[in-house]
Amino acid sequence: MKEIISVDVLPEKTSIDVYGALTADAPPLLLRGTVRLQLSRTAKFKALTLEEAPFLDPRVTFSKRQSHIFDINLEYPSVVPVEQHGFSVFGNIAPLGRRGIPAKVIATLKQVKETRNSSKDPSRPNRTECRVPSKLTSETTLYGPLEYDFHTGQSVELKPELSKAGQRIDIHYDFDFSFTLDQTKIQKHLDTPLLDITHCICIQVFFVDNPVPFEAQVPIIMTTIPSRPPGFEESTALRNPHCARQEEPEKLPTYQRVTTDRR
Repeated sequence: MKEIISVDVLPEKTSIDVYGALTADAPPLLLRGTVRLQLSRTAKFKALTLEEAPFLDPRVTFSKRQSHIFDINLEYPSVVPVEQHGFSVFGNIAPLGRRGIPAKVIATLKQVKETRNSSKDPSRPNRTECRVPSKLTSETTLYGPLEYDFHTGQSVELKPELSKAGQRIDIHYDFDFSFTLDQTKIQKHLDTPLLDITHCICIQVFFVDNPVPFEAQVPIIMTTIPSRPPGFEESTALRNPHCARQEEPEKLPTYQRVTTDRR
């Protein structure tokens, strides 16, 4: 079975069948509309329409190392439906020295502005291209800032295992944030009704013995696609009669018999 990692559905196409990393008994992935969707090599999909695409919850990980100071890992959803009313961000910081001990982390969800030169109208993006901006400029704060204080959060996880040198004990400072979405406010700032990558999560890390904070921002997709269609349980019920709903059988249509004379 051929593996497809990226799929383009252009405006002139109404639908496309995608044979990706599917299970043996799963039908092909069906996309309708205009979207570029990145498929995981290990993902297992069943029948999927564009309305279900944002609900795959494709979480991505942002990792960064400041030499001899700390390692930071951030896990967040790359696609967030507005109707979901919220999403969570998880992360951890591993100090590599005394200067890397964090005091607090501040996270903010922002509406951003990206430079667009691929579209005829500079105020509108080109939907046929992947819109992951390389540089983001903050415009409007949609939610936050949220602060996580490590002195009160009690999120330090001590690992008694020593390093190979036998000198350092690995310590991880875990943190998490929950963002609440205001549909009216989000939709007011969306620049396209389908998929929009003009939002970002801004992270600031303040340290105990380091006056210079660490700052990073990661792009995030907001979508106004309606609520999730029926789950995959109904499709599995066809193969498992015990899980099927007890409903009256549908009446099959009747057809008029047509005969033709042989010549």
